[in-house]
Amino acid sequence: MTFKPAVIILSLVVFLMSASVVAQTVIPDTPEAREARSKVLEKSLEMNSQPGQLRELAMIYAVIAGLDDFKIETIEKAEQYLKPAVKENPGDYELMATHGSVIAMKAAFAKSSMRQMMFLKKGTRKMDRSVKKDPDNIGALLQRGNNSLSLPVFLKRTHLAQKDFKHILELVGDRKGPEFKAMILFNLGQAHLMLKQQMQAVKYWKESKLLGTAHWSEMAAEKLNKIQEG
Repeated sequence: MTFKPAVIILSLVVFLMSASVVAQTVIPDTPEAREARSKVLEKSLEMNSQPGQLRELAMIYAVIAGLDDFKIETIEKAEQYLKPAVKENPGDYELMATHGSVIAMKAAFAKSSMRQMMFLKKGTRKMDRSVKKDPDNIGALLQRGNNSLSLPVFLKRTHLAQKDFKHILELVGDRKGPEFKAMILFNLGQAHLMLKQQMQAVKYWKESKLLGTAHWSEMAAEKLNKIQEG
């Protein structure tokens, strides 16, 4: 099948900017805080790094690349830290999945559909491998779930979003608080809607809305209102 590069690039940019690199690792909340922390870690690594600092820097840069400064140069810098961090932490499957997510970001800057698909396949394979190695790893599941949810349906990854978010609910329940649960429920609704399963989408959005959180419950309510108006 032949794809139009411009169409795919547009879809990928929307996917990458809307699907943040969600991680179990604690990441500073704001762009300013992330930039400040990354500078501290970079300086520390130049002098005498401590265990875990390379990993932390890699995870922060993945978020910077996906949310704060979506440029190929930033993505490549994130990968510059992720490659050795993954090698240094071979059993860290959240880190592996994050590396896969960053590799997939490169597709948005590729000039041909062939290279776009190459980066996507390489990135998604890494995420799939991380979940296969550690099926209960919340961080890895979040990475793959968000990426699968936000990719175009024709790439046939949406069913993995359903699977991963449902498994997260089974693993976590209410233990991470209403905001986290509302996010997972909202994303489940999105995944079902993408596959034209509106009844299931409405079910999950209603559950998200009932949690009454400031962001995800409100978004779920907006989705439900649109369906009622339509």
